Amino acid sequence: HSPCSVKNGGCDHTCLIVHDYKERCECKTGYKLLSDGKSCADINECSDGNGGCQHYCRNTAGSYMCVCKEGFKTNINDSLLCDDVDECQTKMSKCSQKCLNMEGSYKCGCENGFELQADQVNCKAIPTTSPLTRSFGSGDRTTEGQGELEIENSTDKSVPRCPSGLFGPGCALTCADCLNGAYCDLKNGTCVCAPGYVGEFCASRCPLGSYGQDCELKCPCENRARCHHVTGKCECAPGYTGELCENECPNDTFGFGCKPCQCVKERTRKCDRITGRCACKPGFTELCDQKCEHGYFGENCQERCACPDDVECDHVVGTCLYNCSAGLTGKNCTSYCPLGTYGVECINRCQCAEGIGCRPTDGKCLCPLGRTGPTCDEECPRGTYGDHCEQKCDCEDDIPCNPLNGRCLCPAGKIGQRCENDLMPQQGQLEYLYCHWEKLPYLFWLLHLTGTRN
Repeated sequence: HSPCSVKNGGCDHTCLIVHDYKERCECKTGYKLLSDGKSCADINECSDGNGGCQHYCRNTAGSYMCVCKEGFKTNINDSLLCDDVDECQTKMSKCSQKCLNMEGSYKCGCENGFELQADQVNCKAIPTTSPLTRSFGSGDRTTEGQGELEIENSTDKSVPRCPSGLFGPGCALTCADCLNGAYCDLKNGTCVCAPGYVGEFCASRCPLGSYGQDCELKCPCENRARCHHVTGKCECAPGYTGELCENECPNDTFGFGCKPCQCVKERTRKCDRITGRCACKPGFTELCDQKCEHGYFGENCQERCACPDDVECDHVVGTCLYNCSAGLTGKNCTSYCPLGTYGVECINRCQCAEGIGCRPTDGKCLCPLGRTGPTCDEECPRGTYGDHCEQKCDCEDDIPCNPLNGRCLCPAGKIGQRCENDLMPQQGQLEYLYCHWEKLPYLFWLLHLTGTRN
């Protein structure tokens, strides 16, 4: 029988047959395989940058969806964005006369000569001899005030003209009704929108792909990026960067703003530039910080080991291990870790200066003579030499010594094993000599020869 034919091979989702007639579990899109190599868990896409949603992000099994606030609907071109619902155009309002769309809502208004009643829906005629009461709202906000009516010089003496500071249908609007930094033109009875906004009350942002004054400028962004409705600055989608979002995130970064990946770099083949998901090298899983569970090895830890139950298998290639001590490897644990590695199973990398190895058991850097420091990147301090610079120079007057063997480096005019003797030339005829004390007889003979030539 196929290993997958019995209880789906123990897999939560899909069971596949791989080489050597072994089973391997895989998860559906939107799920990740857990370290046991069989169970699948949902990925919560909303936990990273709200999933890119403008309003709400709702995680679902194997996926997620963007949800708009009340009074908004999903943009038909980009499901991450939300557009205002124009209740007045869709006949969703209950207004008896005028309907004025607002961002996420709407208001009812009245024709000239009428005022809004307390139900915020119906209008009634304003007596031309009574003070004007204006009212305009959607139930959650009502503005009221009073002012004397003035009759225009027209054939219809019953139609009042709006008092100073009021405009619009039924004299129901003030400058406060113009939104998002707009100002009102009392003469024309309209709101003049600030850059980035449109609509009768400047309640809506520029449509997708446009920005600026009257939304007349086209966004220059690339790779499905949005631009700021006022400035036009590109707001990059996950995985992209650059002024125009023209570049993919650099290696080892991902998501909104190209954040650093959390994967262990030396154990990772690739970090997904959009989701940050780690594609680990064989033998590792999760953030590539965990080795395969006992009994599994290889790519995504999905290969089954063939070792006896009481014997570990190499989590990378699947060879059977016999509990070698730290620093040892091989079938019979007779070989030291390869150069540059250390520890149990030799999985750790030495952290030493270039060209310098480490102790295979614990990773301590093996500094050559004359070098010191945790990574052997420092020369011996003055006055020291030898293994890890632990020996003191034995030279006269703090004269330095060779950092490898401790031999004193006598300056001109000094000789001796410790540079303790002075070398004085006769009558200034000799230059200063730098030689070892063993050659003193030859030196005296040389001094005699040069002295006899005067």
